[in-house]
Amino acid sequence: MTKKDIDDTVKFLDPYIINFNKGKERFSESVLWLKYEDFYKDTDVIFNAMEKYFSTTIPNKKRENIKAHCSIDKNRKRSKSFKNFGEYDYLKTEIHGDHIFKGEIGGWKAVVPDDLHDMVNDKFKNDLKLWGYEI
Repeated sequence: MTKKDIDDTVKFLDPYIINFNKGKERFSESVLWLKYEDFYKDTDVIFNAMEKYFSTTIPNKKRENIKAHCSIDKNRKRSKSFKNFGEYDYLKTEIHGDHIFKGEIGGWKAVVPDDLHDMVNDKFKNDLKLWGYEI
């Protein structure tokens, strides 16, 4: 990626981020907000949060079925069935082609050159703070 690629990506994402932030502000009390970093290694975090939020219980068998069907490995296989990011399963999963790599936190840093990491963080710093991230 180049500086221009990052600028173009920010311009592309900006209206979506603005809409997300408006929705987050408007529905902050009525939406269960979860961050990938909090659950990517332990999907039970999602189930536990849902149980608490909805005052319900999700049986272990149901949890295991969902984990098996929605794992990163399963979604990576789905992703590989599409030629590129522009192709995706818009009827079921919304999984895009070329979307899932390793699934690790900070994976974007492997795509963006080291000398541009600060630029990316700077462009998104206000939004990242709003979303609960420390810069």
